[in-house]
This record gives sequence, structure tokens and C-alpha cells, in this order.
Amino acid sequence: MYIIDKVFLEHPRSVQMSYLQHMCFSCSIGCYFCLGSCQACIHACFPLFFETSSQDCAHSIYTLIKDHRQK
Repeated sequence: MYIIDKVFLEHPRSVQMSYLQHMCFSCSIGCYFCLGSCQACIHACFPLFFETSSQDCAHSIYTLIKDHRQK
């Protein structure tokens, strides 16, 4: 039982989330990273596209995490 708690529950509990809440929140941030990564790759090849996408992505992720911590 200790292993299950350590692997799956300790960190979510430390950030005041259930396992499911943490999983959904982390997946949503992962989606932002995936989108930002794709946009950055397109921008690398075609500089006129997504000129501020990396900055916008970083700001969005920062805001999501900051707002969650203030709850």
C-alpha cells in the first residue's frame, strides 16, 4: 500500500489535488506544451508564422499554474 501512495498519491496530495484532478491538470498543461512545440517548429521553418507563440505558450502555462496555486 505504501508503494501505491508514494507513486500515485503523494505528489498530488502535496499540491492539494486528488489523483484525478492532478492527472487532468497535468494533461491539460501537456497539451499546451504539445501545441506550443508544434507552433515553434513551424515558426522555425516559416518565421512569419506564430511569431509570439512560444512566449504566449509559456505565459499561458505560467498563468494556469499560478492561478491553480492561489486556490
